[in-house]
Amino acid sequence: MKATGSTILVVDDNDEFRETTVKALGGLGHEVVAARSARQAQGKARALGARLDLLVTDLVLEGVDGLALADRLISLNPALRVLFMSGYAGSALRLAGLRGTRRDFLEKPFTPAQMERSVARLLAKGRDTPL
Repeated sequence: MKATGSTILVVDDNDEFRETTVKALGGLGHEVVAARSARQAQGKARALGARLDLLVTDLVLEGVDGLALADRLISLNPALRVLFMSGYAGSALRLAGLRGTRRDFLEKPFTPAQMERSVARLLAKGRDTPL
């Protein structure tokens, strides 16, 4: 799949997983910014502003969970697309009603190819496409 050169914010408190995800997405030609926490992600998202195309976030974060983080960032950037990730079995059920044209869920562990397909599908949606 061809990279779009989009700007992606990856949020995960697992250093190894976050670094691997950043490297994989960067290798596809995207500008990738990483954050270890929701608080750090909010600061980076504010700095990126409307340039931020996609939030890739773990659901389970210290303090603020990925759902609340996504809501906060969407309030700053209504066109933001979101890819939620989690390794907890209950997360898929929790997100069943949240999937839409600009939101998706990827269950951990996943392959680089699965990540690439999910990201490409979300980024292919127009910025004016409703949630």
